[in-house]
Amino acid sequence: MGTLWVMTMKKKIILIVFASFMIMSVVSAASLWGTYKGNQIIRLTVDHKPINVSDVPAISYNGRTMVPIYLLKEAGISYSWDAKNQTVNLVSHNGKETILGNNTKASAFNPTERTNEIMALGGTGVSIMNISGSSTAMVFFNAKSDINGDWDAIYKILTLLIDFDSQYSRVVYGFNGQDNTIEVLTSKLVDYQKGKITEEQFINSLTTAGPVFSEIGNSRQANSSNNTNSNNSNLPVVVTAPELFSNDGKTYLGKITSNTFDSDSIFNEFGTYGSKFQSKSIWNEFGDYGSEFSNKSAFNEFATKPPLVVLDGKTIGYLTINDKVKNAISPIGLLTWAKNNGY
Repeated sequence: MGTLWVMTMKKKIILIVFASFMIMSVVSAASLWGTYKGNQIIRLTVDHKPINVSDVPAISYNGRTMVPIYLLKEAGISYSWDAKNQTVNLVSHNGKETILGNNTKASAFNPTERTNEIMALGGTGVSIMNISGSSTAMVFFNAKSDINGDWDAIYKILTLLIDFDSQYSRVVYGFNGQDNTIEVLTSKLVDYQKGKITEEQFINSLTTAGPVFSEIGNSRQANSSNNTNSNNSNLPVVVTAPELFSNDGKTYLGKITSNTFDSDSIFNEFGTYGSKFQSKSIWNEFGDYGSEFSNKSAFNEFATKPPLVVLDGKTIGYLTINDKVKNAISPIGLLTWAKNNGY
C-alpha cells in the first residue's frame, strides 16, 4: 500500500481519500529542512514540539503541504482505516464529555494531551481501529522488562484509553520481537474503575494472546491497580485459546482467538485460517470446512463430522451449526463467544 497523505485547509480536514488527504498551507520557497525526492521537507510540531518522523516526511508539493497519515498518530489524532471502502475516518472528541481513567469527567477531551500521557508511559500514539465490526483504541508498547514488570504501565495505558470512547481498549505488547495483545471491553474497565464489578469479574473480562502469555500460563500473575493511584493487586492473566482441528484430528484449522493479528487466528482475515480463500479456513464457503454441503464443515446443518474444538489437548466441543451434535459450538457469533470467554 502506498503512503497515505493528509492535506488540510486552515487546519480543518476537508477531504479523505485513499491516495491523499488535502491540507492547504503556505510554504516558503526556501528549503529549510532538506528535501525528499526533490520536494521540500516540512517540519511538523505539536504544541511547538517536533513530531518524530520515522518514515516518509511531510513535504511541500505544488504549493501545498502533504502530510503522511502515519504522522497523525504521532500528533495524537485518532483515525481508522477501512480497507474495504478505501476510507480513512478521523475521530473527533472535542467538546464531548468523557469518563477519565481516574473516574473524573472532562467537558473537553484533548486527545493530544491524553496521547502524550500514554507516550510518557512508553506507549506509541493511539490508533482507533475497526476490528471485526468493533471500534478498538489501540496502543503499541515495547517491553521495558517483562510482563510483570511492565504491567503497571500497561494497565495505566488501558485506563487512559477509556477517554477515546471505543468499544474495546487494546495494548499490543512487543516482547523479543513478537506481538502480544491485552484487550478489554472498555465498559468493563469503566465498571471496574467505578467499583461496579469485582476484581475477579474484571480478570475474566481480559483477553490476552501471544507467546508471552502462552509461556506464562494460568498460574502466572501480573500486577494491576483498582485505579491509577491505588495500591497494586495481583491479576491472573487468561492466556490459552481453543484450537480447531478436522474431525479426525489430523488437520490443524487455526486458533479461536479474538487477537486478529495472530497469524493462526481464525479471525485474521489475511491469515491461513481466517481468509475466505484458504482451503483450511472455515470461512471458505467452497472448502471442506466452510461449505454448506461438506460433511466436515462447520456450516453444514447436517454435518456429522464437523471440526473439533480443542483446549489444552482435550476436545471441548464441535464447531457446527448442527444443533443435534452434542457439545455443539456455533460458528455464528463465534468472535463474541471468544471475547466473552477470554480468548
